[in-house]
Amino acid sequence: MADASSQSIPTQDVRARAADDGAGIRRARSLSRSPGLLAGRYEILGYLGAGGMGEVIAARDRVLGRPVAIKRSRLIDGGGRFGRRLRREARIAARVAHRAVVNVYDLTYDGEQEHLVM
Repeated sequence: MADASSQSIPTQDVRARAADDGAGIRRARSLSRSPGLLAGRYEILGYLGAGGMGEVIAARDRVLGRPVAIKRSRLIDGGGRFGRRLRREARIAARVAHRAVVNVYDLTYDGEQEHLVM
């Protein structure tokens, strides 16, 4: 498998700005717009894609020297149902060992929301 840091990853502009909707749910700022490290070890490389509830960012684990994908909800609710949903997904995926299922390496929290590292 090629090293993610050597691949050209197109960066797209995700217009997810923090804006309270009145119910305590905010849109998250895109990780691809956040230069630097996540959790002190994951170097953000670029945007990979998004679905209805979340986005996936390409990153590099600087401690272990391997490419990773970081998934997180595009909505922030202070650790409420979106955070619980991501934690549940992480626990379930971590129990599965199959070549067709992505490995879960970490579940990090940056003070605002959880990030699933795969």
